[in-house]
Amino acid sequence: MLKCLHLSFLLSILCSCLVRKVLGFQWGGHSNRSPSLPPGRLRRGGQSPTLVRMSSSPTALQDLKLPAKLNELALAFAKMPNPKMRYRQLLFFAQKCPPMESQYMVEENRVPGCLSTVHVHVLPFRDDEGIVRVNFQGDSDGQLTKGLVHLLVKGLSGCTPSEIGEVDPEFVKATGLAESLTPGRNNGFLNMLKTMKKKARDVATEFEGSGSSTASVSPEES
Repeated sequence: MLKCLHLSFLLSILCSCLVRKVLGFQWGGHSNRSPSLPPGRLRRGGQSPTLVRMSSSPTALQDLKLPAKLNELALAFAKMPNPKMRYRQLLFFAQKCPPMESQYMVEENRVPGCLSTVHVHVLPFRDDEGIVRVNFQGDSDGQLTKGLVHLLVKGLSGCTPSEIGEVDPEFVKATGLAESLTPGRNNGFLNMLKTMKKKARDVATEFEGSGSSTASVSPEES
């Protein structure tokens, strides 16, 4: 019995040595190399590699110089610790999105290139100083896209057409939202922004040409 235990102990030591030798070979033998890391996340720093942070960047958002309200919302998303929380926040936005009136859910207000059906309507008005600004209404038959369009509606309503036109689409990456969405959803979000830019530009031009001073109702705070 003692001989069997002794033999088993010796075999365990031998196996342990073999495992260490194999791992040492795979990790570069006697060199100082570390195990490989996923592509795009490795950066050399001194003698050992470090992980590159791929998440959102509040600093990058400041460089983009977004309209005040959109910057506030984008910064809030950027500070969230992970994509899952951003996803949940979008679903919360979907719940807060007021339904669009049926008269605005027409083909000319439909956003092209979205996985879900998305409508965006623009309402121009003049502020107290006579400057033309626009409000938006938006809705979708998908919960996630409804949250995305509500984010843009809240962030861009009350801005001038020129402010909206200068919004850099790269802000989507800086918020970290790109990590929470599939490529199809990301493209749809960018198409929403593109459509809102065009509508603001076109409607504001017509509004200025007509000399109208009718003000639209300000978007509901939510």
